[in-house]
Amino acid sequence: MTALSENDWRLVREESLTGPMCMALDAVAAETAVAGGPRTVRVYQWEPATLSLGYHQNPEDIDWDFCKREGITVTRRPTGGGAIYHDTYGDISYSIIAPADELPPT
Repeated sequence: MTALSENDWRLVREESLTGPMCMALDAVAAETAVAGGPRTVRVYQWEPATLSLGYHQNPEDIDWDFCKREGITVTRRPTGGGAIYHDTYGDISYSIIAPADELPPT
């Protein structure tokens, strides 16, 4: 395992972003880290409220009419797990992005 201190890290503090933009920025940060670029810690909020689906989650499980009626964006996360609701006001999210072999095991 490579020591975390041997690589450059960046902290990105962002304002509220749309769900698709939040996930796109995580994907770019992951591609950058794998290519040898800086590792990233991101802190962000969601605007509008967003339902993020896990990578393998079936979109048929979602009540699309409810989401549309309530103005909830739906996006897919690059990670697993089930759906997570991200509130516009109370949800503060973070990502720690680095190659897996540089992070402690879960």
